[in-house]
This record gives sequence, C-alpha cells and structure tokens, in this order.
Amino acid sequence: MDQRPGGGGVPRGRARAAVPAPGAPARLGPPGPGVPPAGRANGRRGPRARHGGVPVSQSRFTGGLLAALALAGAGALSGRSALFVAAVIPLAFVLYGALSVPRGDEAVRATREFDAESPLPGDRVTVELTVENASDRALSDVRVADGVPADLRVVEGSPDAALALPADGTATIEYTVVADRGRFRFDAPTVGVRGASATNARTVDPDVAGAVDLDFRVSVADVPLGRQTTAHAGTLPTDSGGPGIEFHSTREYQRGDPASRINWRRYAKTGELTTVNYRERRAAAVVLAVDAREASDATAREGTPSGSSLSAYAAARAVEPLETAGHSVGLAVFGVDDPVTVGSDPAWVPPGTGDAHHAHLATVLDAA
Repeated sequence: MDQRPGGGGVPRGRARAAVPAPGAPARLGPPGPGVPPAGRANGRRGPRARHGGVPVSQSRFTGGLLAALALAGAGALSGRSALFVAAVIPLAFVLYGALSVPRGDEAVRATREFDAESPLPGDRVTVELTVENASDRALSDVRVADGVPADLRVVEGSPDAALALPADGTATIEYTVVADRGRFRFDAPTVGVRGASATNARTVDPDVAGAVDLDFRVSVADVPLGRQTTAHAGTLPTDSGGPGIEFHSTREYQRGDPASRINWRRYAKTGELTTVNYRERRAAAVVLAVDAREASDATAREGTPSGSSLSAYAAARAVEPLETAGHSVGLAVFGVDDPVTVGSDPAWVPPGTGDAHHAHLATVLDAA
C-alpha cells in the first residue's frame, strides 16, 4: 500500500459534508479500477508512523525567519530604516505560525462500516469511515489515513482525506477494496490535526468503533460426492446393506447374525428368523484437482482474483468438511512441483488422513 503523505493534498476518496482543508492542493482523480494509485507499489501501503499525540513541528517559515533576520541585520549595518520596516513582514508570518499551534485537547471519533459482511473472494467491498470532531471547537485541518491491511487492494477512492470539521461535525471517507481470499483486520486510522498556519501538527489517537475484520470466504457446509466409497466406515450413504441406522432390506437369518438385527416381530408372528439390513455409511476417497498452470493465471478484470487463485481457494475450503466427515482427501495441483516430496509437475498428494497428511495438503496448496 502507498506511503501516506504527512502533509499531502486532498485525496481521491469522497469526503462528504467536509470542507477542503486550507492550503491543501488538489490531487488528480482516481485511476481505473484495479490500477494502484500514485505512490503505491503493487497496491500496497507502507508502514505509517504513529506519534501518540506528540506535537510534530514543521518549519515551514524558517525561510521567513532568516529573511527577517537578514533584513534587520542589513538595516543595522546600513542604518536604513526601510530595511527594518521590511523585516516586519516576514517576521509577522513567523509569529503567526508560532501562535497557531494545536492546543492538545482535540478529540476525534471514527466509525468504520462495510457494505458486505461476508463477501466472496474477488468481490468489491465499500468501506465507509465516519470521522467526528468530538471537541468543542472547530478543527480547520484534519488529516485522516485509515488503517487498511497491506494485503487488501484499494481499487476506487482513497483511505486518506484532508478535512475541516466544525465542532461536533462529521465527515465520511468512502473507498472500495478487493481481495483474493482470507480474513483481514483493519488498524485504527491515523489522525493528524494541524494549526491554522499548518506549521505545527499533532497526531490524535481516535476512539474507534464499528467493523474491524473483513472476511473474504466461501462457506462450505457440504461437498457433493459420488457413490464410489472405500471399505472404511464413514458418513456417505451407500446402496449396500449391513449395520447402520437407515432401513435397507431384510434377508434370511444366517448363523452369527447379531441378535440386535433380528426381526423379532416377524419371528413372533410367523416363527421365521429374518435379519434386518441397514444402509451402510462408508468413507470416500476424494481427490481435489487444482489448475495452477500459467494459462489459468488470468483475471476477468483488474483487481480480481485469477482463475488459478480461485481454484486453489476452492480446494482449500473443501478440505476441512471432507476431513471432518472422515473421508480420505488427496490433491493434484497442475502447474507446480510438490514442495514437500520435491516431485515434478503435477504436485500429487495421494488420499489419506492424519495431521501429517493435512500439513502436506496445506503446504502444496500454499504453493499453488
């Protein structure tokens, strides 16, 4: 994500009900969707410094002070009073800057909201950050930078803004993000307050409320499976009769059948011994296929996940419910080598179970 300018101009994001900060130069409008804004490298934002409310002075009028001293010195040496009078002008600017310092009692609240609670990977999510001036006086120059996670791409608008807030006034910053998959946690926004002359600034720790985590994921409650199963017990219903819960059929009693499966009602009526068969439930051997070839590493539009990324995500989401149901899970990834066994393309993990097998699956999926 891009470096947030300490004294930069008005960003591309929309700031509703806000007055442009004095002296803040306008910046160009937003680029097209998915194109990283100026100052960004691959859509990532660099770390932001926090000062914990400590005043940060900016010597914007150092030149004015030097000019005043130079004119006053020249007037003293030459004895010309006009130079002394001329020194008053830059000196006035220096005094104005020294007097317009933030008082230190500024209070700012920030509330963040998302327009989608559980977006799918590749969906665009609009983020609204409402900034409120909770102090009893107007803040003429407030610089806000929301704490966007580094792995989220901002594709429209900007999380930065320069605002002017009256007492108890609010303004809303709006921007759009997109991600491949995963859960992302937002940091608290960085808020800086400047004096009227913009020569002195103070960072303020805002009271933050609202949404913090944004989860791009697909919920997988059940994975449809075929009828081919293994000999091991599991949760997949089969067409075979045997021990179980759901009724399947009856047959003649065979020596060694358990007494719990004998149809005692029929025996009481007819005197014939019959055995009840139930529908057996067995485990399946499932192989997940992932296409990570270069040809699949393409996107529908800028800023959205590629086909190979979505394929790997779908496989990763299917592993947990399959393992929980007791099935043996395998993996075939086309386009990458196996980082565990150093096998050649495609990376192949035969169906299996257990913690070591799960770790092998996770390592190969990470490489996809």
